[in-house]
Amino acid sequence: MEIKSKLTILSAVVFLFSPLIVFAHQPFLETESSFSSVADGIFLGSTQISDPTSSSQAVYGQLSTVGELDSYVFVPEQDATIPLEILVPVSPRNSQFKPDIYLIARNISDENSVDMEILPIAIPEGYGGIKLSNNHENGFWYEPFSFERYWVGDKKEITVEAKQNYFIIVYEPNSQIGDYVIGVGTVEDFSNTSVTGLLGDVGKIKLGIFDGQKIPWLDIIGLFLFMAGFVVGLGAVTVIDVHGFLGRHSSYWTESTIRAHKVTKPLIWLGLLLLLIGAAITYRESWLNGVAFYQAILLLLLIANGLFLTFYISPKLLAQEREGRISEPLSVGMRNKIALSFGISFFGWWGALFLLAWYLVQNYLT
Repeated sequence: MEIKSKLTILSAVVFLFSPLIVFAHQPFLETESSFSSVADGIFLGSTQISDPTSSSQAVYGQLSTVGELDSYVFVPEQDATIPLEILVPVSPRNSQFKPDIYLIARNISDENSVDMEILPIAIPEGYGGIKLSNNHENGFWYEPFSFERYWVGDKKEITVEAKQNYFIIVYEPNSQIGDYVIGVGTVEDFSNTSVTGLLGDVGKIKLGIFDGQKIPWLDIIGLFLFMAGFVVGLGAVTVIDVHGFLGRHSSYWTESTIRAHKVTKPLIWLGLLLLLIGAAITYRESWLNGVAFYQAILLLLLIANGLFLTFYISPKLLAQEREGRISEPLSVGMRNKIALSFGISFFGWWGALFLLAWYLVQNYLT
């Protein structure tokens, strides 16, 4: 069964949590590579994967630095013909990532071997290589259980001999970084695999976590607080803005606005605080470079507007409530001031959010 079938069945486990589901390929997550050089026909530091003639494998990995080369090795226990293919997850990060893989071994004949001079390593004398590519030209494959899409790459049937070393080299010739999946083998054998371990691997795959990878927790926390500030603050602003608009000529909505602003006012300040902390962490190195400068201006405008609402508008609304005039429509002058303040708030919050989206696209998605 090919890698597409493996991914379908593997993802179903995430949803069904059933030990009765059988996978087509065992998932293998790339470990921290120690590949260094080639000596005596051995690719030193290659990551060992299980024999694909006994248990088919799906190798999940990534090239995280320009010019990086990943190397895997397996030793079949029996002669066999097995499929080998490469997929690339569809994502903006991988849009220009078009990796090649080379299966390198002694028993690959010259007529089947390809030129491997492009590889930044010396190929041992007597070794040949079979090349597979993923140039995003074979369309997509959609995995219906996990909702993942993959660019389909080359797939070939390869003949392997028992007790021989077979090396799989992953290289991106255009100096791009990204994620890949290598499928090799057809035999289903999960006798030594736990459902818990499989579920853990699926979670790591979905989150893009690989052994040895440093998780940028400070950046994650910064962006989380940044976005949380918009969720809390902009949500509160939207509620009070709608109330204020409806209360222009309505005693019912005027009363609702005065009561609601007691809740939305502290939430707006909490949102501004979270936004400030998140922005400080996110822009800790670049400071006011790029869109951060315009966001800083909008933030100062929001703070000034918040002070006006808190110390000028809010006391007047509370005084009207204490005097028993909570349902009385506001004066024209007060309505105009509130309308101007709401306009500034609307422009400031939505403008800052748009600039955050611009920043993320420019720095992470292009």
